[in-house]
Amino acid sequence: MAKIEQQLLAPNEEIRYQFGIGMFYAQMTIAPFIVFGILCLISAGFITDPPLISIVLGLLGIFLIIMGLLFGHYYNTAFKYIFTNRRIIIHNGWLSTKTASLDYDKITDIRVIQDYWEKIFYQTGTLTIDTAGGPDNDEAIILKNINSPYQVKQILDTLRFQFQDRK
Repeated sequence: MAKIEQQLLAPNEEIRYQFGIGMFYAQMTIAPFIVFGILCLISAGFITDPPLISIVLGLLGIFLIIMGLLFGHYYNTAFKYIFTNRRIIIHNGWLSTKTASLDYDKITDIRVIQDYWEKIFYQTGTLTIDTAGGPDNDEAIILKNINSPYQVKQILDTLRFQFQDRK
């Protein structure tokens, strides 16, 4: 278990399901940086006159590849969603972070939203978790670009019902 998860858990709390944003979504978001970076590096090798353009293209290529790798690391570490035996924990951020949690008994509704592009191209969707304040309040928890949102909803429903049965 990673360090951040240990810091977020209460005594006698166990992780039941942990995930982040969809991997394919993250890969497709960083792919243009990597592809254009490689194209710049290749172009820099073919352009010899004037040499300044070759140098600029080479540096631009390196910069784009580094940015793509940083975005990949960011997507992998900045969005952590944890379902425990008691609550949902949402941990967002990389250099500066924000953590929120929601007890299962505070959930009033769970909605899945999958637009055409998310469903067809990325196989991701959005899970909106409403609390007692109502469906359009600022208290709703929104988990965007997650893989298999209907499956995640089923897991969350199962954990909620198990929590209610123990009470």
